[in-house]
Amino acid sequence: MKILYGISNDADCKNLTKDCTNQAVKWDKVDIDLYAAMTNEQSDSILNMPLNTLEQTTSVLEQVHEFLNDVAVTCAVNKPRYKAKPKLNVWSPDIKLALDEMRKYYAQQVKQGKTKDPENNIYQERLRTKKEFRQQVRFKNAKVEDSEKQRIMETRTKDTKLFHHLV
Repeated sequence: MKILYGISNDADCKNLTKDCTNQAVKWDKVDIDLYAAMTNEQSDSILNMPLNTLEQTTSVLEQVHEFLNDVAVTCAVNKPRYKAKPKLNVWSPDIKLALDEMRKYYAQQVKQGKTKDPENNIYQERLRTKKEFRQQVRFKNAKVEDSEKQRIMETRTKDTKLFHHLV
């Protein structure tokens, strides 16, 4: 069963909010059987409603729109996108200061609208603080790696079991 409907420009669309109309659904990942069962169940109750006046027709169309959105969102796969960034292996007060400064300039750039204009001072500061943060992390990683190598070299002569365990 196909339902086609449209809403004219002068219609009252107060119930059709932006968040319910812009819901992204990946139709190739939707459970088709569940979607068909839910739409058939809902459509039976809507088909029996009277459509004598414009208000009744508008009400029915809003209900159809609402239940189609709800069914599509319910049947869609709700797998969250993987947004995790790699965690820092090292931490120091210098890294904390650099991270705080980098976040401060990022927030200022977001307030300005994320412009990537090379002449913009906030954009330049954001790039500088990002570079400084990465430099601090690389420096601390190098220190930790160097101390680990030193520990391995010291255990080679003192404790051979630990040396072979570390290597």
